Amino acid sequence: MSHKTRAGEIAYVPLKTPIADAIFSDTGKLVATPVRRKTSTLIELLAKVNKKKLHAEVDFGLPAGREIW
Repeated sequence: MSHKTRAGEIAYVPLKTPIADAIFSDTGKLVATPVRRKTSTLIELLAKVNKKKLHAEVDFGLPAGREIW
C-alpha cells in the first residue's frame, strides 16, 4: 500500500503496534512523541495467573557449569 503525499500533506499509515502518542510538525520537521507503556506491578501480573496458564515443573537435568540448585 502506497502512502505518497505532496509537500505539506499528512499521510495516515496504519500500524499494528502504536509507536507514538503524538506526531506533529515543528518548524517543518516531523516530531513523534514515543508511546509510554504502562508498567505492571507483580500483583497485577500474578492476578492474571490461572490454572489454565500453570504448567508442571521443568527438569533441566544435572548442572552443566558451576550453578547450584
